[in-house]
Amino acid sequence: MSHDMKLISAEDLFFQPLDHTRSKHIVDGLIPLGLTILAGAPKSGKSWMMLDIALAVSSGRPFFGKETVQCGVLYCALEDTEERLQARLLDLAEAPSEHLHFVKTCPKTDAGFQTSLREILEQNPKIKLVIVDTLQKIRGGGSGKSSVNQYERDDGELSKLKKFADRYGIAIVLVHHLRKMKDRTDPLNEISGSTAISGTADTILVLQKDRSSPNAKLVLTGRDVQQKEMILRFVHPRWELVQEKTEEEIAKERIPDCLYRVVEYIKQCHKWTGTASELLEEIGEKEMAANAFSASITKFYYEVFAPECIKISSKRSSGRRERTFIYTPAHAGNAKQNKECAEKNDDSDAYDGDIYTADNPSSSSSFASLDDLNGLLEGMFEMP
Repeated sequence: MSHDMKLISAEDLFFQPLDHTRSKHIVDGLIPLGLTILAGAPKSGKSWMMLDIALAVSSGRPFFGKETVQCGVLYCALEDTEERLQARLLDLAEAPSEHLHFVKTCPKTDAGFQTSLREILEQNPKIKLVIVDTLQKIRGGGSGKSSVNQYERDDGELSKLKKFADRYGIAIVLVHHLRKMKDRTDPLNEISGSTAISGTADTILVLQKDRSSPNAKLVLTGRDVQQKEMILRFVHPRWELVQEKTEEEIAKERIPDCLYRVVEYIKQCHKWTGTASELLEEIGEKEMAANAFSASITKFYYEVFAPECIKISSKRSSGRRERTFIYTPAHAGNAKQNKECAEKNDDSDAYDGDIYTADNPSSSSSFASLDDLNGLLEGMFEMP
């Protein structure tokens, strides 16, 4: 049996108590143990943020109002001169921290980086946070430029760093860059390199900032942290937290406002049948395309329509895809009953059938036929 594979029985995992008392975060809810990527555009303030985090952790003070675990910090400032580091330290700190250490050079990942880091940790066991600024400065040489080779290279390098962090129970933060092409629908797509980078890391922080603005958005996602967005403002010499949005608040913001206008419209007429284009016209919405509108109705049904006891069915009529909205006002104004109505819609197979197909509203099957499934897809991508 390979020495890299160690069997863990389900019985042992089930019955053996594990130590859950040890903190799993260096900065609560922001930087857990393991491998973290902080990605941002050049000159966007990443290094200012990481140096401030290093000072906060090494001195045990909160960062963005979040508790920190005081420990030793190793900051690999691979793009800074001593003069620049000194100037920033004098701006950020009133006194030096005895638990913060710097290195200005270090080996590549394929030339002894882990060995050197292991020696530092053995000599300084209090170090639990390692910041590498930037990842590019420690990357080993790679051969080939194909996407396959790039993926394998990214996966190989970061997997070793993650394994190292897990083995020694530390947090490693790699400062990285974003692509020039923006993707506001998924910040992870903006990270430079292959998807192996975001896939391997435990935690991803993406700093989105327009160069002419002091404001920025920090998007956080990961295995051991809750997804959130932080609205930040840079007031020299540090970043300040303006607002923090939870995963639920982020999801709610993605719901198009026009869907709430549909709810009010259906409440007035109680029942309506027609195409997505016709419904857009009825509510006076001119900005949203019909196919995106139809897809949003399906996507956000349980967030917008079900709590208001509005059932939606779909069928093909005269060569076009129509949807029928029915409002049952029996529970109007009663939040508790509305919640029960939404839960009933969620739990009932019959209601599931009504949401997507109306060819047989009493059917217990979500899709009475293949045509029903095709109808759902056509409804989502209906042309104006």
